Amino acid sequence: MSVTIAKYYNALSDLENLKAEIEKMESSPALKKELEFKAALEKLMDEHAKDAKDVAKIIGGEVAPSGRSKRTPSTWTNPHTGEKVVTAGGNHKTLKEWREKYGADTVASWKE
Repeated sequence: MSVTIAKYYNALSDLENLKAEIEKMESSPALKKELEFKAALEKLMDEHAKDAKDVAKIIGGEVAPSGRSKRTPSTWTNPHTGEKVVTAGGNHKTLKEWREKYGADTVASWKE
């Protein structure tokens, strides 16, 4: 059998499996309830010309900032010199120098 035909039959099989999974999900009372809630909420938002961010602000939820989240700084302490490095990324000049001198695994163990 050619590769193309085998891919075709595999895709058909995958499609049948997905259809069965969707049918199972659609019969779930929990999913039905969630979808009803979502539809009612969207209708209400449309009636009042509000979007998801507006609703989150109204109910006091946190609105995720757009873009990448901020990284938390980590501290490394060199036991040989006592020098400390605090950075949010691992691409710090001093860390690179330590990794070259002592090895990446050793420097990783210095992280607090």
